[in-house]
Amino acid sequence: MKSYTIVNEYLNFNSHVHVRLHENKGRCVFTSKSFQKGEVICSNHVLVFTYDLIKKSELDDFSISWKDELDCIALGLISFINHSETPNTRIENDYELKLVKIIALFDIEENTELTFSYKCGAWFPVC
Repeated sequence: MKSYTIVNEYLNFNSHVHVRLHENKGRCVFTSKSFQKGEVICSNHVLVFTYDLIKKSELDDFSISWKDELDCIALGLISFINHSETPNTRIENDYELKLVKIIALFDIEENTELTFSYKCGAWFPVC
């Protein structure tokens, strides 16, 4: 019999975030409740790829650095969180469970747009 690890206990399922459309920025992720500094806001499973596989596709705009020469696509709202030079969250990768987590850098109020630094800089005009 195979052994399985239960990973649902590590997932937030995005129950406290939602997407809104902005005329200039497109999709934006907002909080539906307040979060404290250091709190996990949401987490998503990921699909891991070599960067070469996705760099010439639309997926490249949604990829997140994983490790070494690998990137990943978050299977949830994390892929829609916008870049900021002064972000209110950070990404934490869980390599064992293949998850990305969004962590509050400071206290965040309800109805606040979530942002993180893409670290490579924005390749588009920042609103």
